[in-house]
Amino acid sequence: VTRQMDFSKMLPGDLLFFSRGGRSVGHAGIYLGEAKMIHASTYRTGVTVTDLRQPYYEGTFVVAKRVFEVKYPE
Repeated sequence: VTRQMDFSKMLPGDLLFFSRGGRSVGHAGIYLGEAKMIHASTYRTGVTVTDLRQPYYEGTFVVAKRVFEVKYPE
């Protein structure tokens, strides 16, 4: 979908990948829309909704991928 944090190209359900600890990809989330994602932040906090406009996520974003696309009948 995009290698930039471009919310206009993302759809709810897109998978988001982030670097962590020097690895190319070490964390993933699911885009919810409105610059938010759901992800398992840490084992202590569990699953949470996070605003993607935070500097940490902007700086570690790798890519957004679309696994499937829903087609609605006309």
